[in-house]
Amino acid sequence: MILLPWPAFGQSTTLNFHPVAAELSTPLNRIIMISASPNQLHIYGPAGPSDVTVNPSKPPLSLAVSPDGLHAAVGHESLISYVDLTAAVVEKTFPISVSAKTITLSASWIYVMPSYQGDSVSVQIATGAVTPNKTVFYASGGKVNPAVNALYSTQDGLSPNKVSRFDISTGPITNQIYAPYHGDYPTCGPLFFSTDGSRIYTGCNAVFWASTDPALDMRYLTSFPAGLNARSITESALLKRVAAITGPRYPGDTVPNDNIVYTYEYEHLNPVGQYTLADLQGPGSRTIKVHAKWVFFDAGSTALYVVVQADQSSGLLNDFSVQTISLAPADACGALFNVSSAEVVADGEIGTVRISAASSCGYEAVSTSSWIQIISGGYGSGNGTLTYIVRANSQDQRTGTISLPGSTLTVTQAGVSPPGPLTRLPYNVVAATYNKALDKLILISANPNELHIYDLSTRSEQTVQLVMAPLCLSVNPDGNFAAVGYDGWVSYVDLQSMSIVETFQVITDVNSVLLAGNGYMYLFPKRDWSDIYSLEISTSILTATGAIYQGRIPRLSSDGEYMYLGGSWFSKWSISSGVAKPITGISPTLNSCGNLWLSEDGKRLFTACGRVFRTSPVPSEDLQPNGALSPNNSVRWVDESLTQQSTAVIAGSANSQEQGSTQIYLYGDAFLDYRGMLDLPSFNISGKPYSGFGQYVFWNKDASALTVIEKVDTAANAASSYAVASISPTLEAQTPFTIVGRGGASWTSLGAGAFTGVGSARVKTLAGSGSPSGLAIFGARQNGVLVSEATVPAVTPVQSGRIYAEIGDSVDTGLAIANPSPTAAKVTFYFTNQSGANSASASTMIPANGQIAAFLDQAPFNGLSSFMGTFTFSSDTPIAAVALRGHSNERSELLWTTLPVLPLNYFYGPQIFPTAIDGGGWTTQFVLVNTTDSVLSGTLQFFPQGSPVTSGSSLDYSIPARSSRKLMTAGNGTTLLARAVRIVPDSRSFGAPLGIAIFSETNAEGVTISEAGVPASSNIQQAVLYAQASDDASLIQTGVAIASTSSTPTNVTLELTTLGGGAPVLTGNVTVPANGQIQMYLNQIRGFESLKSFQGLLTISAKESAVGVVGLRSRYNERGDYLVTTIPVASAPSYSYGNSTAPLFPHFADGNGYTTEFILFDTSTVTTGQSSVGNLLFFTPAGQPLNLAVR
Repeated sequence: MILLPWPAFGQSTTLNFHPVAAELSTPLNRIIMISASPNQLHIYGPAGPSDVTVNPSKPPLSLAVSPDGLHAAVGHESLISYVDLTAAVVEKTFPISVSAKTITLSASWIYVMPSYQGDSVSVQIATGAVTPNKTVFYASGGKVNPAVNALYSTQDGLSPNKVSRFDISTGPITNQIYAPYHGDYPTCGPLFFSTDGSRIYTGCNAVFWASTDPALDMRYLTSFPAGLNARSITESALLKRVAAITGPRYPGDTVPNDNIVYTYEYEHLNPVGQYTLADLQGPGSRTIKVHAKWVFFDAGSTALYVVVQADQSSGLLNDFSVQTISLAPADACGALFNVSSAEVVADGEIGTVRISAASSCGYEAVSTSSWIQIISGGYGSGNGTLTYIVRANSQDQRTGTISLPGSTLTVTQAGVSPPGPLTRLPYNVVAATYNKALDKLILISANPNELHIYDLSTRSEQTVQLVMAPLCLSVNPDGNFAAVGYDGWVSYVDLQSMSIVETFQVITDVNSVLLAGNGYMYLFPKRDWSDIYSLEISTSILTATGAIYQGRIPRLSSDGEYMYLGGSWFSKWSISSGVAKPITGISPTLNSCGNLWLSEDGKRLFTACGRVFRTSPVPSEDLQPNGALSPNNSVRWVDESLTQQSTAVIAGSANSQEQGSTQIYLYGDAFLDYRGMLDLPSFNISGKPYSGFGQYVFWNKDASALTVIEKVDTAANAASSYAVASISPTLEAQTPFTIVGRGGASWTSLGAGAFTGVGSARVKTLAGSGSPSGLAIFGARQNGVLVSEATVPAVTPVQSGRIYAEIGDSVDTGLAIANPSPTAAKVTFYFTNQSGANSASASTMIPANGQIAAFLDQAPFNGLSSFMGTFTFSSDTPIAAVALRGHSNERSELLWTTLPVLPLNYFYGPQIFPTAIDGGGWTTQFVLVNTTDSVLSGTLQFFPQGSPVTSGSSLDYSIPARSSRKLMTAGNGTTLLARAVRIVPDSRSFGAPLGIAIFSETNAEGVTISEAGVPASSNIQQAVLYAQASDDASLIQTGVAIASTSSTPTNVTLELTTLGGGAPVLTGNVTVPANGQIQMYLNQIRGFESLKSFQGLLTISAKESAVGVVGLRSRYNERGDYLVTTIPVASAPSYSYGNSTAPLFPHFADGNGYTTEFILFDTSTVTTGQSSVGNLLFFTPAGQPLNLAVR
């Protein structure tokens, strides 16, 4: 980058007048200004300074300097003064019939333009002849461009605003011609011209051509970066620089940074530097900010003259001054970096450093090392920020410097390290594609403006310097050339020689480009909605074709004969003869919703909303629906491989299609069936992990790997935020699923190993997919006999919880905790005994994605060998937990019962156990847990089927803070009784405890053969539970217990749906007695009598009043023992997006007699449309992915 010499402020001189307007007379090297009270024209020389005044007869309203710089026209109310600037006299005056609020002049004519709508006036200077023109419509800011002998203006006050041209070829204004845009490019006054007259700079950052060629005149050229709204613009042909100060977009707008002069290189308006204007010193050394009003290069391009005004809060009478910025070299003036050193990773990155400098201190920073380049902010004056890039390091640690006169920043870059899963890029990616001919990535970046050919296998790259900040990229089909689009230009790049062959100046912003390999580039504007452009490379001929509502994102057909355009609209174009031509007959309802992609063979077209279409040269078969990337209705990027017969997809996030997701989803080609997901590696920035969001994904040349470009989470606050990774497409340690509305999925581990393997499982759904509910069923066999089953619900992460804890000769309590976080979790815990005393407080670490599972008397919990009470835990990151009670029966068989993990310090109203069994060999233990720090007391009230509460049908409880109580039925009766039990707090308690009713059966030999737990719950009106039934009554059967606390009978509807989802296959109903309970198998329910073999979901709905519900699963084992476990219910619906509540299974066991069945299901009442798509992932206790075999 070629920079101007160091700037220095020569002087600041206060003006004793208030300028109304200002222009520069280059031949005189004077600022010409006008002021009122007194009415004066000032011929002001900043060097000196000097001020020669001319006194017109009326208050001045407007000012224009002649093209030769020797005369000025001053507009007044109904009068024009023509001033000889050399003699400093009013040479002539011209009475007119309008107010001259806007004035401009050529060598021989003066023109008065209306402020908004009104008449224009042309005055011939030699004769004084006045020619009115009543056809001028909304013209303001008019200015003569002598290079093309035309007058240009804007239409401020009219929407849309546009540039217009007035014909003055015969002297007076004769007609008005408009620019060919209708609000496409932001346009407003004032107008400024380049020194050669070929450019029209507008106040709203857009730049247009000025030309005698009608095909080029008022066509778009480019825009200032960062949306500059300019109050004043000046240009130096000698330095090839443009300087500008900011102004309001609309009258009354606050103008930020209007105390800064911005400079740009002329050709492409790339930023060069900036000067901060000096504050004024007010009374009492008060600092007063200034606001720039006009800026001019002096005649010799050795200085900048800036007319400034003190902030209105200053209260100064003479609040205008002229500051002179000398462009001659300056000595060290105290500019300092705010730090002296910086450390950079081996991959390289963008860095920033603050510069502290006085407004009068000009500086230029210099890098002494080729691998450190200054991007911006290294040239100017005043406080600022320097941005630099450090290139990737393939060798040992190295050190380089960036220097200011008197200050040095030392940059130390780490030496190369072994490749990791992610390689950071030291720049920010604007666009990317994969060149399969080279088997390399092609990237473009802005600041630095470069094209990169990146080789992931060696982590090395080649670069081409681009002419300005790029917007888009396309590589031709043979992979030898690339096209790079900019704002107003497009480059043709040879990828073999790594050089720009030619840069074409075009009359559009190039937001998308297609290099088709047929000798043409196709250019697609973002802001010009009227046309697209065909550029013939060999001749530079640019052809515009009308393309309103035709789309702007191109993809080339496999035969190179067509291009498909996506975006807000969709279209197909023929390019077989070079210039693009639209093909009619495309359905107007087609919409790509943004981007689009073609399969490798070109026979499928994927859209950004997940819809897929077939492509064909046969018109009737082209663009016909061909499936969907379900459930992704927001897609960031797609790439398909014929070799792998697989399509890789990066979904859009729930918040933004542009953000991308943290996984790659794979779909089969044949039916677009979901196959699985691949997690993207995370960033490590300053020792902390941050998520990486996928931006692009590409199959490499032989389809052996996926190349992914990721962007780090904004929370990392990284200046260079992109990285690249190579990922194996092999799907491991996951089981894909697709669950439709009211459906489910089930898998069971094989249990074949000689040892018991344990771990955790996690549901991970696709972006935009609902999260299902779930449960797991543990089965335990000894000597080939099923001795116990326990059902546990899938849970969502929590940061604290409490469980019932019991340790004794035949009873123990186990706890499994899984950590789904990418960082280790610290879990703190303690025990509380029956008296409410805490003990054994300790902590343990759980690795990222890992798990611990142990009995409470084992490490790391280390409880007492005999204990009853509670166990409380908390974590510094969300974790998932499940607790199991193990009872060793008289045969030394371990019977398992699920214990609830309860939230802390939440006060509950009355709770209900939908069933408790007593008599006929059955007993029930009621375990009540106090989750609060207060004493809880109340009663257990028993509700036999339909009977009112009577004396003797209750048990009292009182539970110390944080502790528990266990109450037990007698079990003396010979008849089995099932009844509901309510937990009712008394008036001294803030709420009810939570807990579980554990019922157990003892056979005639006195052996406990079955135990199950019914969790206490609140009443609900709709519930869903997993249900299974067999033709053989001795095999698995499902029952349901429903309890009501209503004083009137409650009608309940029950519906059965298969795991395939959809409409119910059977509908039944029952009536629950007032204050009563019903308990029955499915085939005993009215409407379900015909039920035989079944696996699916049972939906329970109670409209009149809420009920308590629990499912019961029973079976006979190989010995003929009756085994029962409860099935937890899930409330409906439970959809959540972005995996925020995706369920986890904190524990599974497999092998050595253990199996685990995993069930996922949809709890909605919607039979179509909604679905859950994702993977069931398995992890070892150490946090590593696990390939668990399931059937």
